[in-house]
Amino acid sequence: MRTANGSSPRQEAFTIIELVVVLAVIALLILIRVPAMARATKQSKRAQCASNLRQFTLAEHIFANENGDRMPTNSAGYWAFDTSSDIGTFVESTGSRWTVMYCPGTAPRWPEQENWNLYNYAPPYYRVLGYANTFPGNPSVTAANINTTLMPAPSLVGFGLYVTPLASERVLLADATISSYGQDNPSARYTYNYTDIGGGFPKHYVSAHLAGPFPAGGNVGMLDGHVEWRKFEEMTLRTTGGSPVFWW
Repeated sequence: MRTANGSSPRQEAFTIIELVVVLAVIALLILIRVPAMARATKQSKRAQCASNLRQFTLAEHIFANENGDRMPTNSAGYWAFDTSSDIGTFVESTGSRWTVMYCPGTAPRWPEQENWNLYNYAPPYYRVLGYANTFPGNPSVTAANINTTLMPAPSLVGFGLYVTPLASERVLLADATISSYGQDNPSARYTYNYTDIGGGFPKHYVSAHLAGPFPAGGNVGMLDGHVEWRKFEEMTLRTTGGSPVFWW
């Protein structure tokens, strides 16, 4: 098309400098956006994990209320997250899906299909869950951390002196924060392995809610039913014997 005087109109186009500036702005926006998206994803997984633990904890309250205040007996397995098959079945009977017994903070290393394989790891004896439990009979949790009833038992704190802790201070269920066998010195926690824990399952385990090679922390479901976030530096080891070390 020509103008009234017969000349062609001027074609508008980006110069190379303008294109470079536009691309640089886009790259900068991506650099700003990606960390924000990563933080949002981590926060979402923490929130979903807390929701799972609330449902799992509620199911155990229902069990205790139906069984004279007693917690279920965990009579099989080897590690702190090994749980008698009938316990998982009971949680499902309360209306919760089996997925509430697994932390989303181990994804994408552990997709739902792998969790399903763990849930059906050794039927009818035990399941490998995504949360450590403190039920009586747990194969590796130290006696001081075991809960037999909804009412905390008195603890010996001195010669002839017993103190009964509050239910809000006792952990019932906890994220599986795991270090390798024998890595049990709290002062050396940032030298340990939390990302490649070998066991009986073909795939190696990984701790939830990692911040690089170390755990940022984990959710804990308390005996009174509430769930709280605990930073890794505030955790201590809770297991003994021939298993990896579990922290909460």
